Amino acid sequence: MKTLINGLCFFMLSLLLVNCGGSSPEPVAEDFLTHLSKKEWMEAQALMTKETAPMMTILQGMAGLADEQIDFPSDFEMIGCEVDGETATCTYTADGKTETLNLKKEEGEWKVALTK
Repeated sequence: MKTLINGLCFFMLSLLLVNCGGSSPEPVAEDFLTHLSKKEWMEAQALMTKETAPMMTILQGMAGLADEQIDFPSDFEMIGCEVDGETATCTYTADGKTETLNLKKEEGEWKVALTK
């Protein structure tokens, strides 16, 4: 019985680590874009690097001033991510255009690194 419980604990821990997005930037990029499309500012900001997270406050303010006229595409499609060490460039399509999103590893986790 103890072996079964240990096995289940190991399985749950493994599942948790895989779902945290630490090993691949693509789920982080997809989650970030999903949160933006829903205007879930705090959730999107939590996926950003410490350096670029303050930009979300500016983006949120611009959306508020525009009276919700700023729409983020909700029908994006991830193409894939190219990883180069501690950085990654994820490519996606939205509104018929191909776009990229830069990510960087921060404390072992992939985070979105917006550029100005």
